Amino acid sequence: VALSAAAMLPSARLSAQGTESRAVLEEIVVTARRREENLQNLPLSIAALSANTMQVQGVYSIEDVGEFVPNLVLETSDRANNTRVYIRGIGGGNPDPVFPFGTGMYIDGHYIPNSLGGYMSTLDIERVEVLR
Repeated sequence: VALSAAAMLPSARLSAQGTESRAVLEEIVVTARRREENLQNLPLSIAALSANTMQVQGVYSIEDVGEFVPNLVLETSDRANNTRVYIRGIGGGNPDPVFPFGTGMYIDGHYIPNSLGGYMSTLDIERVEVLR
């Protein structure tokens, strides 16, 4: 009896697989190095959030992104429209353009040399990529 029950198990699994819908993983394309690359082919630690993910998770400001990316802190300072970026404890800095940061920020492919102008709503953001 045990042998016949074991022989029936594989056929039961096959019939169950035929009725289930298969989940399809979409390819993640990263542009952090200024060209489109498949995430699996990059030798870097990258976190990427799409607009859909941010909407579903309730990310409404750039400061909220830090809650979903490990070792990333985005904090607003007392100045309006100013965001300080810390990755693994490095970054932040003075908003004065004379002092370089330990982290960089690109918005629409343009380098933002200081933290001024970095505070924004995520309403119109296509994606956020964090390259470590």
